[in-house]
Amino acid sequence: MANNKHAILSPSITDRWWNCPASIALSAGLEQPASSPYALEGIVAHDVLERCLKDVHNCCVFDMVGLEIKGIEVTEEMAEAVSVAIDFVRAELQKGGFLLVEEEVVAVEGEVWGRLDIAIVRPFDHLIVADFKYGKGILVSTDYNKQMSVYLAGVARVHEVNTHELVVIQPRASGGDEPSRWICPEGYLDEFVTELKRHVTMTKDPAAMCVPGTWCRWCLAKTNHCPTLRGEISTSMAPVQNKELIFPDVKMLTLKQIIKVLDNQDKIELWLKALNAYAFSLLEAGQQVPGYELAKKRAHRRWAHEPDVVAAFADLGDEIYTLSLKSPAQLEKLVGKARKPEVSKLTEIPEAGYTMKKSKI
Repeated sequence: MANNKHAILSPSITDRWWNCPASIALSAGLEQPASSPYALEGIVAHDVLERCLKDVHNCCVFDMVGLEIKGIEVTEEMAEAVSVAIDFVRAELQKGGFLLVEEEVVAVEGEVWGRLDIAIVRPFDHLIVADFKYGKGILVSTDYNKQMSVYLAGVARVHEVNTHELVVIQPRASGGDEPSRWICPEGYLDEFVTELKRHVTMTKDPAAMCVPGTWCRWCLAKTNHCPTLRGEISTSMAPVQNKELIFPDVKMLTLKQIIKVLDNQDKIELWLKALNAYAFSLLEAGQQVPGYELAKKRAHRRWAHEPDVVAAFADLGDEIYTLSLKSPAQLEKLVGKARKPEVSKLTEIPEAGYTMKKSKI
């Protein structure tokens, strides 16, 4: 059985390491970001669900409205969403079987394990693995769902059944109370476990593939440590420890590589902008970025109050105008050195914000 240590190959990120096996090594040792308010709401909703399912036949989730858990208040909306999951479980238990709640299951010994939300087991008959999703942004599909298939594999190792079913309960995204259900085709689970073990092995390969996709969204390595975009230009651009990035001589690129770079210009520019913005935010937050510092942007003088300028140089008539009022530098040239101090008194240098430049240290 798995120990209490969190699995590196967590079921919740199966989609990522399955499609991008290199992401495991790239993310190793990186700090987890703070949970967003939406993530905290989801954690609390799961907490409420777990409490209710531990006494599924007697619990009334609406009695928990107003309760504060981990700094988040249980709302009517949260109770309504959780009640959909409770109603589903109650209905399925009436057909027989027993309930597993927040059970730790192992899909690949010593490698892949985690805690499922809900499982209903009818020995030698039917196994249902259900996942409760409180989020309302992205509708999660049950069909061939890798995360849920991992849980399914873990339960099926211990309990013998004939039929496997995956269920997603996501009322806030589905717009209704009906869970999404998928009966696994015959032989699906055996094939999945075989592929699961193969993909586990792939994550340990020093030359593991780094593949971009929708699974990059929550990857810890995506901002600073992922070489994918550089790799799309040339494999020689991959980062080497204690070495600078080596950009290939453009004259040495093949026509195919040149076209690939040209086709990805927008993506590369967006990545560079994101990197620059992130480094800038670190400096703004007071963090050191060796070799870089905040510097004020260069700003040009402007008239502090144009009517004052017109009054001061009324004797020059229209000469102080172009199509609009001349700039301070243009007017200084017009009035000469004698009246230059008068111009200076009427100008100001606005705050232009900061830019990032190479520091001298």
